[in-house]
Amino acid sequence: MDSESGLITGDFFPYGYSLVWGMLVVMVEEVSIAGLRAKKAAKQTRVLAGVQSVVIFLLLVMVAAEYDHNEYLQAWAGMHLGGFGFLLNGTLAAFYAGVLIAVHLNRPVPVVAGRVRRREEIPVAPEAR
Repeated sequence: MDSESGLITGDFFPYGYSLVWGMLVVMVEEVSIAGLRAKKAAKQTRVLAGVQSVVIFLLLVMVAAEYDHNEYLQAWAGMHLGGFGFLLNGTLAAFYAGVLIAVHLNRPVPVVAGRVRRREEIPVAPEAR
């Protein structure tokens, strides 16, 4: 037992149980209702933001298709948007798709997938070899 902090350290356990203690300390996580609600709200918000992003992308694709087939919209964009009219022909939709892909690929790896599993030696009796 660590006299300064009052915590049990790995040196307290005989016969190599300190490895087990280290795993137990890592596995322990304080779970509270507020924490679970916060995680659920964060996940719901992430899903909602993803759905909104896809809807915005589809709207930009529809605007690009309308711009390509509507001469009046092209004339209006040329008159009112000036040099930014080229964004309506699909350039803005392609840029937004690139941003969505970059954000999706930049997400952190889940903790479970990021864990490295160590192989443990299995004791085998000499007779079984």
